[in-house]
Amino acid sequence: MAVTTSKSINEPTTNAELESQLKKAKTAFDSEKVVKVKIPEVLKSSLGATLLVGVNGVFVNIPVDGNDYPLPETFAKHVDQTLKNLK
Repeated sequence: MAVTTSKSINEPTTNAELESQLKKAKTAFDSEKVVKVKIPEVLKSSLGATLLVGVNGVFVNIPVDGNDYPLPETFAKHVDQTLKNLK
């Protein structure tokens, strides 16, 4: 992953470089343990119809409908933290 420094901010990044970084992140997430995540439907009034979770430029929309959805462990941890912060 790219580290933000003044040098990296001032130098232009090509689309090919950005796509390469996203592919590396996707590969890392694909190799992670998969965890089932469930967001209770009663939270729809607080969160909306879906919860958008992003990690290192990779985003996932999780429906707020009470069903189980398989996610890489990193995303599941972010969802858990979001739900804990609501209480």
